[in-house]
Amino acid sequence: VRIRQRIHPQPKTAKAYDPVYRTVYSRTADTVRPLVHALDSLRGGSAADDTEVKAAIPAEVIISPSLLACDWADIRGEVRRCMEAGLKRLHVDIFDGVYLESPNAFTFGPKMVQAIRTSCDASVTLDLHVCVHQPSRFVEPMASAGADCFIFQIEATKDPDEAIQLAEIIVEAGMGCGVSINPSTPVDRVIPLLESGLIQTVDVLAVEPGFGGQTFQQIVLSKVRALRRWRESKGHTFD
Repeated sequence: VRIRQRIHPQPKTAKAYDPVYRTVYSRTADTVRPLVHALDSLRGGSAADDTEVKAAIPAEVIISPSLLACDWADIRGEVRRCMEAGLKRLHVDIFDGVYLESPNAFTFGPKMVQAIRTSCDASVTLDLHVCVHQPSRFVEPMASAGADCFIFQIEATKDPDEAIQLAEIIVEAGMGCGVSINPSTPVDRVIPLLESGLIQTVDVLAVEPGFGGQTFQQIVLSKVRALRRWRESKGHTFD
C-alpha cells in the first residue's frame, strides 16, 4: 500500500457543519422512514439487499448493539428486531448511578435483564457491561437473570488481585467474564487480569461511560492494536 494523499479534518469547518447535522440531517431518518417502507412494500421486500449486506460482513466481525439506545417502551420488539436482522449478540449497559455519580446514569436491573433474556432466542448471547460500584454484588443476580457474559469496569477494582478475584466469582457463577477499560485507562492496567486466563472479552470503550452522543476517541484504535498484539504473542483467545 502506498499513500498518495492524506486529507486532514478542518476543525473550523466541522464546527460550521455541526449545527446543520444536529438540527436537520440527524432527523432525516425518522422523516423518510415511512416513505422508504412504503416503497419497499411495493417492490416486494428487501430480502436480496439483506443477503448482500450480511454477505459483506466478515465472519470474524461480531455486531453487538447496545439496548441502551433502543426504544425502552418496546424493548421486546427491539430485541426481536435485532434477531430478525440476524444478530446473535446483544449488549446491555448496566449503570447504577453510583459508580457514575449522576441520577441520569441509572439503567437496567436484574429484572429487566431477565425480561430481555426471555425475549431472546436461546442462541443469542446476552452480554452485560456492568458499570457499577462494587460489581461483585451483581454477579449472582445477573447470572440468575440469564446473562451469558459479565463485563466489569477495571476501574471499579482497586488492584489486580481484586480484579482476578472478581473474575473468578463471575466464572464460578457460570458466566463468561469480560473487562472494560475507559479511554483514559492504559492497556497495562488489564494485563495482569488477562494473564489469569479468565477473560473472554475486553471491552475497549471509545468514550467515557455515562451518556450518549459523545465523539469517538481515536486513541481506542491504538489500544485495540496493542491488545491484539499482546493476545497473539501470548496465545490467548479473548475477543
